[in-house]
Amino acid sequence: MDFVYMEINNDLSSIMKLCKLLKQNKMLSQRDILKFLSYASDDLPTLENRCRTGL
Repeated sequence: MDFVYMEINNDLSSIMKLCKLLKQNKMLSQRDILKFLSYASDDLPTLENRCRTGL
């Protein structure tokens, strides 16, 4: 668990916001999450903004 936290620490707030947006849009399946994470490619804040504007 410590390793995971160290890896995502700087992006944790963005990850949490993204999860909240996915949940609000009923997009919490494993397939949806993997698709969004593959789009993120180290740029979660940009992905979060795209989700807010409807991609």
